[in-house]
Amino acid sequence: MRADENTISFEVRGLPIAQGSSRAWVVAGKPIITSTAKGLSSWRRLVLMRAVVEGRSPGPIGRFVTAPRADDPAKVSFCFSGDSRESYKPFTIMDAVRAQRPDFFLHLGDTIYADRGGTARRLEEFWAKYRANRDDAATQRCFQETSFYVVWDDHEVEDNFTPDHPLAPVGRRAAASRQSGRARRAGPLSRRSWSARARA
Repeated sequence: MRADENTISFEVRGLPIAQGSSRAWVVAGKPIITSTAKGLSSWRRLVLMRAVVEGRSPGPIGRFVTAPRADDPAKVSFCFSGDSRESYKPFTIMDAVRAQRPDFFLHLGDTIYADRGGTARRLEEFWAKYRANRDDAATQRCFQETSFYVVWDDHEVEDNFTPDHPLAPVGRRAAASRQSGRARRAGPLSRRSWSARARA
């Protein structure tokens, strides 16, 4: 399937996200889709239907809560972890995170180990490492219900690498696309929009 040859839509509790707010591209033969929803009310429970591709069954449903206003003294909770080396799978800690029902999850880096278990040097090899980690069932369950922020560390490229490392640009590109987020220009931080799973 090529993402640019299919009609892809999103719904937030039955409301389509504005046309033109989504991006789609193909990574290692699989479509990667990001979308930005504007005009949602703050601190509200919502259900997000993920990609609906014409002629195919809808994807899994995600649940989230929109962020409170900046001047709202709301209490939020979050969990954090890091160091997702593929050989540590299954990542059972993600089920523990999900059980806590946090407003968001913060991954403190080393989302992959590009320099272990076969060193990644080409973009496709970096993507393969992200894909292998995202195939973890506990991670998938958690991310369907919990928003997440991701901090880039060193093993996304190589242990204790420096900014002038020749693989830093390709590592950053792989991280930004596989996290389905926007990388900040000021530093190696990839993020998803603040949201969390809807509480019962």
